[in-house]
Amino acid sequence: MKKQIFILLAIMVIATGSYAQVTLQSFQIGQNYLQGTSLKVPNINAPTPFKILVSVLRGANSNGGFVSGNCIIKLYYTENQSSDSNIPDDPSSVLLLTKNITSSDYSSNQATLADLDASLPANKQYGKLILRFEYLDNQNINRISYSSTRYGIYVVPPDVPPLPITINSVNKVETILFGTDCGFAHAYGTSYNPNGHMENGVWKFAYDISFTRNNASILDSDIYWEWEVADMSNYPVTEKQFLVYPYGTIKGTQMNGSKKVLVEANDYLDEYDSKVFVRAKSRSTGAILSSTFSIYFTAVNH
Repeated sequence: MKKQIFILLAIMVIATGSYAQVTLQSFQIGQNYLQGTSLKVPNINAPTPFKILVSVLRGANSNGGFVSGNCIIKLYYTENQSSDSNIPDDPSSVLLLTKNITSSDYSSNQATLADLDASLPANKQYGKLILRFEYLDNQNINRISYSSTRYGIYVVPPDVPPLPITINSVNKVETILFGTDCGFAHAYGTSYNPNGHMENGVWKFAYDISFTRNNASILDSDIYWEWEVADMSNYPVTEKQFLVYPYGTIKGTQMNGSKKVLVEANDYLDEYDSKVFVRAKSRSTGAILSSTFSIYFTAVNH
């Protein structure tokens, strides 16, 4: 009885392994072409060439030596979300490479094909790259499998040219009226901001902009400095005591694009929590010339 069981087990092992004559060992995209585990696409509007490495193993022949190891590999780009078996027929799938591997490609039981050329078409970014592996077993049955290794697509963000002007800082350059610096970092429960200013009492300071011109063709006469105040205190508009207006004018004067301004506040009449934003624009076209720079003013009457 035991002998019959052993014979039966041996037959089962042979039957189970009879078609596993060729196996896909490795599928890799060259490291130079990757961003993490995704193919790096420098320009989504152009094809992306890359190279892959594929390694396969062949089994031993019962009469000695090895089986032929003949097989076919196919590299697909696909956005298919269902079974792998649907990849060839999925409308999103694109066949990128086909390679027949024969016995002449093997060294002993292994064939390694490096630097196989492939190319991803333009405007493909939402799918994956997957390898299809196919061979005919010794029972003349076509065996198909897909690589467990799959690569996504990473589109490199385009370079954004710098704006013509970079605002480096907005600096207090003159004291007109002076209150008392309270010296406490109690900006309404928020941590102290080194760019912020906390004063107690009536004060008026002049502020000016330090900037870098990234485009020599931009003329000072064409730069309009746009100032904006966001006063987040709960006081009615009629009681707002935080003001920004052009240097050399009186409060209430409309902003005129000047680079130097006066900032005035009366902390005895109003608790304020304000932001001042400034950006450069073109007087002639209205085009934005810089990113927005902000400074913070917070004070509490005490």
